[in-house]
Amino acid sequence: MLEEIMGETGENLSRISTIINTEKGIASIYVLYTTLANVQGLIKSLVVVDDTTHTPENVPLLYYFARTLLLEITSLEFRKHYESVPQVQPMILYYLLSVMERAMVGIAMWAAKPANTRLALNDEWEKMDKTLLFRVVATFDEAMKKVRAFSQGESPPVVALYLNSPQKKALEWKETEDRKAEIRSITGAGTKRNAGDKQSSSRDTKKQHTIESSTAVAQKKLGDVIFTGSGARMPLPDLPEGCTKPCGPHYRHGYTCRFGDACKYDHTPIDDLDAASQKAWHALVADTEGMVFNTRRVKGVTTVNGKKIAKEAASKSASPE
Repeated sequence: MLEEIMGETGENLSRISTIINTEKGIASIYVLYTTLANVQGLIKSLVVVDDTTHTPENVPLLYYFARTLLLEITSLEFRKHYESVPQVQPMILYYLLSVMERAMVGIAMWAAKPANTRLALNDEWEKMDKTLLFRVVATFDEAMKKVRAFSQGESPPVVALYLNSPQKKALEWKETEDRKAEIRSITGAGTKRNAGDKQSSSRDTKKQHTIESSTAVAQKKLGDVIFTGSGARMPLPDLPEGCTKPCGPHYRHGYTCRFGDACKYDHTPIDDLDAASQKAWHALVADTEGMVFNTRRVKGVTTVNGKKIAKEAASKSASPE
């Protein structure tokens, strides 16, 4: 695959385009394939590149960065995992772009140092301070470790480019619209009323209706725990040492984990956890205001004073001291 891209580039240098318009977003990884290949082709058309060795010491740094990154993202291992996680593809695309951006900025900063500029003009390249370049290479190599970790199944790092990207905004908009549509389908909000319909004048009635609607929306999701307490984040239990931290959005009703199977946190159903972890969850639910188990998902719970807790805990609390 890499040979095909480079072959096409080598014969069409007049058509080279090395621009990625991040304001409109990255359409696909193939945009990066083409751009990185074109960067190499352009450099080879301007300077002599030793094709037998490709190390930072023997080839132009920008050529080294572009070639190393392109080799990694065209590998079978990377492409196979990339295609299997469509929900995080925009994240890894913007991370790859940020890797090249940091590398190019680092080179530009080194070249712009007044001392280095004077030495370059005098053709005294061997006297130039290369300390900053070494840092740029080290930063790039560290980033490549994260790219290879993604190929092994780890979640990609989140960068500012992605947080401000059209893809991220579109995802947030879709989640908001889906939630609004779900609420409308349950509450009937936005539908026409008959002329004879009576409007409720009681604030308590409206408040109760909102609570019931929120609960109904949550019940349609697949989370193990329903949380209506204060705060944006749902509390999570302190699990025994060695246990993977639970994923809050996955366990909470009404929310979904945007990483899916690529998430690094635990998605195991509470009923399938070990006894110690289950006990930690039951203790948290029993002690947290506005938190109950979803009995459609979690078995072995009962209702005491309107609160769903573990049957074992309920029997103990009912027994005399």
